Amino acid sequence: MGMHQLGDRYHERSVFFFALMFNIVALTFPLIFIALYSTLPVELVQMVGFTPFLFMIFFSTTFSPGAGVTGIKDLRYLFPRFYLWCELPGLKDSMEGCPEDRIENMIYL
Repeated sequence: MGMHQLGDRYHERSVFFFALMFNIVALTFPLIFIALYSTLPVELVQMVGFTPFLFMIFFSTTFSPGAGVTGIKDLRYLFPRFYLWCELPGLKDSMEGCPEDRIENMIYL
């Protein structure tokens, strides 16, 4: 295995790691910011802070890519998890709406 192939393999892993971390951070930031910068009680902070996560589960169809109601189906492009699925080599070709270029996908992510 040459150094070029080894570098490509590590680049693939780092891109996927970045996508995974950004997915987690994007859903955690609202909870952290609401907890730090508001005077709401803990229960209300948790309810409001986890709203983006619940919206992602109910409205993004990321747990069943390509499925969903026609009007709600278009909301999946708002969530980073959709672009995380677009990074997976086996799923990218079978999903509709994935960006063609990896750089474009990472920008949307």
